[in-house]
Amino acid sequence: RWTPDVTGLIFSNIENQTINLWKQNLSGGAPVKLTDFKSELIYDFTFTRNGKRLLLSRGNTTCNVVMIKNFR
Repeated sequence: RWTPDVTGLIFSNIENQTINLWKQNLSGGAPVKLTDFKSELIYDFTFTRNGKRLLLSRGNTTCNVVMIKNFR
């Protein structure tokens, strides 16, 4: 996504089953890490209207499977 001031892009990167957000300035240079989470995934993010705060939702994905045999 674009930064609120439209000078860069925010992108996610996954390492060790954890997602963090990075900012790449359009003027160049190395990307800057915005978050430093050690667990969980980022599902969605946005900036406040004034662009001063980053809001995000995080959590884990859980999957369960149940096999039923000979059900009558």
